[in-house]
Amino acid sequence: MDISTANYILQCCKFLNKNFINSKLTLICEKIDQLVLADVYSAFSAIQDALTTDNEKTRNIRLIFAEEKLLKTTGLDINLVTGDYKNIFLISLSHYGLAFICSLRRDTITSARHALRAFLYDTRTTRNELTPELYLKLFKNQCDYILMEKANEIKNIKDKDYTWELISNNVLLSLGKKPVSLVHGLNSLSRFLSGDKEGSQKSLQKALIVRYHKSVNKELLQAYEIEDINEKFERIIDEKCKNLCLCMLNET
Repeated sequence: MDISTANYILQCCKFLNKNFINSKLTLICEKIDQLVLADVYSAFSAIQDALTTDNEKTRNIRLIFAEEKLLKTTGLDINLVTGDYKNIFLISLSHYGLAFICSLRRDTITSARHALRAFLYDTRTTRNELTPELYLKLFKNQCDYILMEKANEIKNIKDKDYTWELISNNVLLSLGKKPVSLVHGLNSLSRFLSGDKEGSQKSLQKALIVRYHKSVNKELLQAYEIEDINEKFERIIDEKCKNLCLCMLNET
């Protein structure tokens, strides 16, 4: 990665804006459970101390402390959870914190690389919450064709004729049965077979949710299908961002 690209990444992340960094650190500390995530919380608190102190020695000590804590967290098993937090979120958050640290040390390229690595783990949280500015300025234009496909699929859903599906579901309801949305039922099976147990469970819950309604209407079925489309394309965008980050990180 060249220095101009690295500088652009830091500008997108607003790492060069001291007030922005401070407010972001405060927000992160407010969201972190101090008891469950003591290492991560103390690391971000230390970064905030380093940002606000005028004493160079204190600043370096706090940054070294924070770096050790966050590097330790990046080694967590990506398939496990810590408390109520997925480890992939904690790893992304840690890379984001390490990007802060390297930025404060004026190590531009290493900072930019950590900012990109955050996308490799919890991509959704990184692009929506941690560095939405980076996603919008660096990746979104390369995802526009995906968003167009999504818009077309949603349009098709809105134009879809639900006559027979409405009749069958409401007949079942009138007989005291529990109708199951075919779309969500198939999605649940597909995700289970692909190893996505969490996604499978969510689809199954949606497939069965119509049983809580006294009648099924077009808007209800549309809402479920549009939600599935949104989730499908969010996953596609996540994968696109990961691939773009990997390409940038592999550049010499």
